[in-house]
Amino acid sequence: MAALMAGMAMPAFAVESWHCRNDLEIRCGGGSCAVAGEGESTPLSVAFADDGAISVCAYTGCWDGRGRADGDDRYLTVSARGLPFSTAPEDAPRPADVAVLLDRETSVALLHADGFALPLHCVGVGDGGRGRTPSSGTYPVLHDRTPDG
Repeated sequence: MAALMAGMAMPAFAVESWHCRNDLEIRCGGGSCAVAGEGESTPLSVAFADDGAISVCAYTGCWDGRGRADGDDRYLTVSARGLPFSTAPEDAPRPADVAVLLDRETSVALLHADGFALPLHCVGVGDGGRGRTPSSGTYPVLHDRTPDG
């Protein structure tokens, strides 16, 4: 009984989550990639967590859902297949397969989703048990979205 009570008193592990944005747009398809011209890029807001939650927001909606998370001390990957787009089906892009690879040491991530192939600048949200709280102000997120809604 004492062991059970001691286990109940231990705090739960916090989820490590990240918010990211892009500075440029790169689209790949048909065997090549192209960088969008100045003023032509699509701003994205990307949020993901080490529990597999992921949200990639572009245009007027987001690809949201839960996938698989994996990694080690330095890298975190989150991937999901067939994420639905959050706007009305008649206006929505098709479901997308999404993959993000984050380097925790540099706070740079790479995103592949629906033809986008982008480098992202990221910040940790909260400490997630890892002490990565942003040190100055809030990070500019384009959509008021987190992986949990």
